[in-house]
Amino acid sequence: TKLLIHGGEAYTAPLTGETTAPCYVFDGTSDQLSLPDHADWDLFADTNNATIDLWVNFSATNGKDFIGQYEGAQEFWRIYTTIGTLKFDLFDGSQVFQCADTHNFIADTWHHVALCKVGIEYGLYIDGTQIAYVSDAGTATFTGGLFFGGHTHVGGDWYDGKMAEMRIYDGNPFTAAPNATPDDTIIVPTERHTSDANTLLLIHGDEAKSGTTGSGAT
Repeated sequence: TKLLIHGGEAYTAPLTGETTAPCYVFDGTSDQLSLPDHADWDLFADTNNATIDLWVNFSATNGKDFIGQYEGAQEFWRIYTTIGTLKFDLFDGSQVFQCADTHNFIADTWHHVALCKVGIEYGLYIDGTQIAYVSDAGTATFTGGLFFGGHTHVGGDWYDGKMAEMRIYDGNPFTAAPNATPDDTIIVPTERHTSDANTLLLIHGDEAKSGTTGSGAT
C-alpha cells in the first residue's frame, strides 16, 4: 500500500444508496484534491493491467473532470464527462487516443465509474456495464501531479458534485474483459474497498480534515 486514508469507520453512501454520508464535495468552481507526482501514477507506461474506479454523484450532469494527471496542456490523461458522454483521454503530445460513449447520468444519484486496462485493451464502465472500448499499444508517462475534481490546465474543467471510494489499483480486481462490442460487465462494489499489496491509492471520502473547509482544508 502506497497511500491509504481512512479517518473514520462509518460509511453508508454510496454503497447503500444514501447520499448524505461523508464524501468529498466539489463546488464546480475551483475545488480540487491533488497529490504530487509519483511513479505509482504511471499506469500507462507499459501494457500491465491497471484499474481506476470511483463513485460519483453529480450536482449537474455535465460533469467535467473526475481524475487525471497533467504534465502540460498537451501531455495528460484524464477521465471526464462532457454533457452525458463519459471519456478517457491519453495524450502525450504526439499520440492521442480516446475511449468514449454517451451515457444518461442522473443528477443527485451515485454512479460507479471504472476504467479497466487489460493489457492493451481499455474499457469504460458505468454501474457495472461496459459502454466504451479502445485497443492501443502506445505508452506514455507524465511528471505532473494526480488530481480529482479539476485541474489548472486548459481552463480547469471543474467537477460539480460528490466523490467517494476513489481507488487506483495495479491489476484487474474486477476480472474485466473489455471488448469492442462492447458487452462486458463487472460486479459493482457493495462494500468499501480494502487495501492490499496492489492498492496504489485508496481514498474513502470520510477522512478527517483540518484547517478551513473546501480547497483550503488538509
